[in-house]
Amino acid sequence: TRCGEFATRANSSLMRLPNHGFPFVDDDGTLEEYMRWGHMSTHTIPDRGHRHWSALYALFPGDQVHRHETPLLALAAEKMLKKKIGSGGGHTGWSASWAG
Repeated sequence: TRCGEFATRANSSLMRLPNHGFPFVDDDGTLEEYMRWGHMSTHTIPDRGHRHWSALYALFPGDQVHRHETPLLALAAEKMLKKKIGSGGGHTGWSASWAG
């Protein structure tokens, strides 16, 4: 069926993504906000509460991060949430839904 063909192509594309589409965990144990390469590998984020919360899409509204199925990603998501909220983030847009 067309739906089955689409699902096959989508799954094939997902497997070609870096880390198979799962978020990466930073050196400090938080989810990476974006993929880093080259000169970006040593980039530091000046404002830890900044609005870039897109890594949490895998937690919500996505479903790639689960406490029991992907515990390291769940801990990294929790650490990211605490760090962002502790730095004054989470008051606008989508970040407000994650910050609760």
